[in-house]
Amino acid sequence: MKIAHHISCFLSLLLAIPVMGQQFCLYESKALDAYQSQDYISAKNYIDSALIICKEKRESAYTWHVKGFIEKQLFQKTKYEGDDSKNRNESIDAFLKSLELDTATFELQNANRKALAFLGSTYNNDAARFMDTINYKKAIICYEKYKEVYKVAKPDFNFTQKELEYNNSLAHILFSIYDNNTNLNSSFLDESFKYYLESLKIDSMNYSANYNLGITYHNLGVSFIENMDDEISFESLISSQEKAVKYFVKALPYLKRAYLLQPTVENNLTALAAVYISLHDYESSSLYLDELNVLKGKDEIDNGTDIEKRY
Repeated sequence: MKIAHHISCFLSLLLAIPVMGQQFCLYESKALDAYQSQDYISAKNYIDSALIICKEKRESAYTWHVKGFIEKQLFQKTKYEGDDSKNRNESIDAFLKSLELDTATFELQNANRKALAFLGSTYNNDAARFMDTINYKKAIICYEKYKEVYKVAKPDFNFTQKELEYNNSLAHILFSIYDNNTNLNSSFLDESFKYYLESLKIDSMNYSANYNLGITYHNLGVSFIENMDDEISFESLISSQEKAVKYFVKALPYLKRAYLLQPTVENNLTALAAVYISLHDYESSSLYLDELNVLKGKDEIDNGTDIEKRY
């Protein structure tokens, strides 16, 4: 009766339902007792012993389900500094094994998937935490692991927004690495473009990807002009100017799209005006500068109105 009581309490705690017909295993029972006492290290040792000694438990969806929750608790209790955790990995593997074996009644499916969703989300959090110029490779690994786990947890989940955020963030980091040393890190420029373009494949009207690509192309063109040697040959001068113009032309469609998406953002108007100035198209540049001045004037009027209302 005591064992049955512990099993019932444990299953209630895990939001799962009692599994009937399980062959008794002392180590599994002790794992349940230890789990209820919040002695998760002992619970892990007992459940691992159950899987080794009670061979029939290796094919038990419930036993792997229990192991998954024990490992999950250990992961949550342990502060880890790296990009990985053995307890998290073992918890995920256990829940996946439970899902694989739970083919008769599917009684543990919901609890297993809910736990996997939580564990997968921690990888997404890690990806965000590591998204910098030093740890970006860890961010890539964590994000791929997040998708892998979350797809099992929530098969119908739409990753579109997550993919856009990830691609744009990584593209920005890769460009920052390039910009820090353009000669040494030249390969990072193409990698940065690749991820922005991946975003545009998903959503051609993504504002962030369009704006940042446009600004990047324009700035690259400007850098060709600014970095020309004073004693540059005429042929090299013409070549550098042609390269700069190519970048300016490439910038236009992305910045125009960004403007269409957010026409009242000052940065969009300023960027377009700057590109047209770089292309010596002063008439087009003036159109955007005029629009910018109107927008700024409107903002000043609106701010003045707000002040009058407060007083």
